[in-house]
Amino acid sequence: NIPTNKKELMMKSLHKCDYNTKTAWKLFLQDVMQLTADGKMHGDPLYENEINVIGKAVWDNRKNFREVLSKLRKEGSKISLCTLLVHYYRNIKASPEYSQLKKAMENETDECHVCGDGGVLICCDHCGQAYHMKCLKPPLNAVPEGMWFCPKCEQNGKGQNIKAMNSNEAFSKTSRTVF
Repeated sequence: NIPTNKKELMMKSLHKCDYNTKTAWKLFLQDVMQLTADGKMHGDPLYENEINVIGKAVWDNRKNFREVLSKLRKEGSKISLCTLLVHYYRNIKASPEYSQLKKAMENETDECHVCGDGGVLICCDHCGQAYHMKCLKPPLNAVPEGMWFCPKCEQNGKGQNIKAMNSNEAFSKTSRTVF
């Protein structure tokens, strides 16, 4: 079992090489290179594209780190969940934008706004209210493509304003459904 942080890794190398620092340093560098290549070195610096993917995915997936990691994998990143969490706590949670994410998440729910039950829900892209597709009037048969707005936001015209502002953005169906 190889340690995945540098302090433990160096201690293992020193012990393995009978505390010969020159030999231990070479072993340490080999292990770091191997773990980094395998995506198992925790807390390592991230590439700019990984930072951008993480920032967007944390927001889109509401801090569901498994989904964020899945998005990173699709983009070719090999970082570990631990490295992702280190970046989140050091950078995202400490940022001024975090309060916006927290506020957005406060307005969201995992219960239907109509019947109060949980289950598979669709969330309004403006207010964050959640609905069963069958509870809507008229009911929806499928998750709509693009942005979706609840009847209240549509009635108030909020949906049309946001659609106009975000007409170039593509939203996935799964980013709006709560399971």
